Formats: sequence, C-alpha cells, structure tokens
Amino acid sequence: MYGIINLYKEKGLTSFKQLNMLKSVFPGIKIGHTGTLDPIAEGVLVVCIGKATRIADYIQAQKKVYRAEMFLGVSTDSYDITGKILSINSSDDISETAILNTIKLFIGKQWQKPPVFSAKKVKGKKLYQYAVNQQPVEIKASYIEIQNISNILINDYIYENTPVKKISFTVECSRGTYIRSLCHDIGEMLKKGGTMSALTRLQVGNFKITDSYTVDEILKKASENNLQTIFTPIENAIDINDIYLTADEIKKYINGVKIEKKLKKGEYIIKDVNDTVIGIGYIDENNILKGKILLNEDY
Repeated sequence: MYGIINLYKEKGLTSFKQLNMLKSVFPGIKIGHTGTLDPIAEGVLVVCIGKATRIADYIQAQKKVYRAEMFLGVSTDSYDITGKILSINSSDDISETAILNTIKLFIGKQWQKPPVFSAKKVKGKKLYQYAVNQQPVEIKASYIEIQNISNILINDYIYENTPVKKISFTVECSRGTYIRSLCHDIGEMLKKGGTMSALTRLQVGNFKITDSYTVDEILKKASENNLQTIFTPIENAIDINDIYLTADEIKKYINGVKIEKKLKKGEYIIKDVNDTVIGIGYIDENNILKGKILLNEDY
C-alpha cells in the first residue's frame, strides 16, 4: 500500500515520537516524514506510508511557509528559546524601521549556516551529536532561498527583567532553510542577538495547515476504517504533469520496454486509462519514457 497524510505535529513532541504514535495504525509498514520539526515547533508534517516513502524527496523539495516568532535581544546556543542563554541585551533603542529594513535584507538567495543543535549530518553524524559531546565540527553553509518575509509584527517585551523586542513574521522559503538560523542572523546583524521563541509550519507545497489532522484525529479515522478519506492523492502532493498509458503501454513500461512519447523532457506521474496512479516516470531528451518509481502493487 501507499498513502500520504498531512499530519499536524503538536508542540512539545519530537517528529519521531509523533510518527511512532501512528505506527499502530500501519503495523509492519514503512512510515516516514518529509522534514523534521523541532519539539518547539508545530504544524504541517507530511507523513508518507508504504511505497509513498519513495516520493518523500519530491514533497520535501517544495516551498515551505512558516509563521515564526523571535526575541530580539536574547541569544542562545541552540538559536531557540529552549537552549542555554548566552546573553540578554536591551533592544528598546532599536527603531522599528531599522528592524524592518534588516529583516527585508534576508529575502533572496543566500548562504546560511545551520544551527549546531540540528539534525543536519556532517561526516555521518548529526550536528547536535557533536554539540552534546562538545566535539569540534566545521559547519558548512547551505545555499537556500527566502522568497518572502511578510506580515511582520514588532512588540515590546520584557524577558528576564530586560526590555527586548518580540517579532513575528511569515516566511516563504526553500528546502534546507533553518528559521532558527534566520532569527539568529537577524539578531546578529542588529548587534543585539536573536533567538526563535515559537514556530508554526503553515505549508509544505500543496499541504496546508488548514487541511492537516492531529494524531488523535487520524487514530479515530483508523478506528472507523475510514483512513482513505484523509489520504492525499499523489497528483495533489507533487506538482508534476500526468501521462496516461494504455494497457499495452503499461505492460511495456513495467517490463522496461522503450516507449516513445513526444512530450517535454522531465518527470511525469504515470496513470492508466482509469486514472489509477502507477508511479513516476521520466522522459529523456530522445522522447523515451523510462520508469523511476513504482507505487501501485497491482502492476
């Protein structure tokens, strides 16, 4: 089987724990997600079940939208408020205009360093493992894109008896962007320090928070034998075009026989004439259709 579920990850739990809570619904079936959310974060966590784990990278590569909150004037080792406090600086002397102008500088393509307390791997180990064991590690920047930062709200706030700024904003960004790093970098540019205080993932590609389900809601659907109603069709999960194959073409496709299709080079969702998804294929520069991912067990 295969299925895709738009899970609402709850605040205070790891993404791994939320997945484990669903394993009783899918015993013996592989299950995974398309991008970790830290315990402090909540919102959209796309879950892939069975053969759908094969398309996790397609989903993860899509644009993400977050609503973030940060404290300007507070610096932590993890770049979020759950970490060790490194410094607290008054920020009541920073104007709203200076804050807005600085935030807008982060829109565009750029190099960004991930937090040392993160799941990003270096030489086979996750960065947070180096941090916990106090081992030195070279953290290389990743090339990311922040398409937009909007709906910026700035408020005065007292943190540990110090006047700081609580700033919230909506971020549209590419895969691999760390919002914790963005908050930290904004604080550094303003020479006050910054740390993320809250985060909600609003969207991953076509998956929106308004269409997500909590673990309890999913378990209830399972008890009612009604899981199919919350599965997201693959054609709604990823933005690539369809190709319809006849029964004879499907046999050739499954068996690796060349099929010529005069279509634009690229990837396509492969369907039969009954609109059933078979998998994902690729048309090369010679107009030859090749198989990439098989999803349907009936073929």
